[in-house]
Amino acid sequence: MIIVCVFSVVTLIPQQAAAWPPQGLQVSGHVYDVSGNPVTDARVLVTIEETGFSREDWTDSAGYYRTDPEFNDTDWDLDYTIHVESWSTSLGYQDNSTTVDQDIYDFGMAEIDVNYTTAIAEFGSLAGAFVAIVASGLVGLVLVGRRKSK
Repeated sequence: MIIVCVFSVVTLIPQQAAAWPPQGLQVSGHVYDVSGNPVTDARVLVTIEETGFSREDWTDSAGYYRTDPEFNDTDWDLDYTIHVESWSTSLGYQDNSTTVDQDIYDFGMAEIDVNYTTAIAEFGSLAGAFVAIVASGLVGLVLVGRRKSK
């Protein structure tokens, strides 16, 4: 009978520990350009998609950012999505997301890097899209003009 009692207490402790709510969440990472160089002075917005809570930071000379203050324990949970957006005056917009897995949940820390993937980032902006549309239209007019002249 004593062995059964001890076994029950030992197996109960890990189950209770797994059910504890998370503590705060610290999100950090780096922002890199296409060549893998750190992006300095990029604005970074970290959002928990399910709750809408967000934190803003700017990258330092190493391209590093960190949410400060950290997210409260009621702002996030297991399987929530952490979305990181970066804006740079020279590179435009880029983002990355991850889902809170068991490791992030247990340690309250997530490392999420943002890597710019295009060398012509201005075409990812509204102004860049406008330039691309106008350029395409001009090419079309030239082709139509050549066709009519033949």
